[in-house]
Amino acid sequence: EIDGKGAAVLPGGKYTYTWYATKESAPQANEGGSKVWWYHSHVNPTQDIQDGLVGPIIITSAKYAKPDGTPDDVNKEFVTMFMIFDQSKPGMTATQIEGSMKYTINGYIFDNLRGLVMNKGDKVRWYLLGMGGEMDIHTPHWHGEVVLDRKTNTYTDVMELLPGSMDTVDMLAYNPGTWMYHCHVADHIRAGMFAMYTVNP
Repeated sequence: EIDGKGAAVLPGGKYTYTWYATKESAPQANEGGSKVWWYHSHVNPTQDIQDGLVGPIIITSAKYAKPDGTPDDVNKEFVTMFMIFDQSKPGMTATQIEGSMKYTINGYIFDNLRGLVMNKGDKVRWYLLGMGGEMDIHTPHWHGEVVLDRKTNTYTDVMELLPGSMDTVDMLAYNPGTWMYHCHVADHIRAGMFAMYTVNP
């Protein structure tokens, strides 16, 4: 936003942002063909993020990029954002405020997130995002499969996300079935921070 016009976009307005990937923002040698970053509003960050002005930026290495920019070293890509949305209003009681906290994956709760479907043998890349406040310490966990944590070059079935963090892991789908995918923090799963994913035979 060299001209400064994109610093704040009023309701009804529009502005086209252009981001340039640097060598440092691109996937490094041990990170596979692509990785994820955040974008979010800085005008009124707390409220804007709660209103949904957040999203992923996926950078694909030139070495692995197909003509459309997607990576050629995987068959499927899924972005999952773990965040507690605060929908409380001024004047609410403590009980009402607690009921207004929505423990979500991509804004969905209690297994309402759809589209996490793959086939046996697929190479799947999961882009993991965490955002929010001090309660937003999340541990994405896959039942039925494991993922490769490229930072440590080890297999695991649970990762760690702090507020404002992101990670990218790879899965080789081998175990047909419908499996739970959730935050492993007990209070979070009880409040609805879970979904299902399916590996077709």
